[in-house]
Amino acid sequence: MKPITLRQLLDTNQFQNLLHLKKELISYKNSGVIFYKEVMSSLEIDTPFELYFVLSKGGIEYENAFPMPINCYREYLTYNRPQEYLAFFYQEYYGTKNIPSDRFFQTLNVFQAKKYAWFYNSREDGKYGLGTV
Repeated sequence: MKPITLRQLLDTNQFQNLLHLKKELISYKNSGVIFYKEVMSSLEIDTPFELYFVLSKGGIEYENAFPMPINCYREYLTYNRPQEYLAFFYQEYYGTKNIPSDRFFQTLNVFQAKKYAWFYNSREDGKYGLGTV
């Protein structure tokens, strides 16, 4: 999957209108089922964005975010697990044995949702990830 636009999602005919689509995306993000970096309320209809789904990477050509179940995230916070802990979830999500540089893990941000925490590279150039933006 390449970056997607709201227009492309609307073209699936699964949403009544743009407002309904944005509301659903915000709701799914808050539960942790999906993740995106953009501010959905101000995202323009034809602006491409990366959309991640918790159950699979879905053929994503970029690797700038990965989920961790919320109970594991709480353990991660409590025990201050090393980068290897994050690397495990990265490898699981992307189905790879490759690991990004230590710099990638040091620069990650976290979005904590109800069911999952998403670790993501906030850099616009995707410089520290393995994929491209």
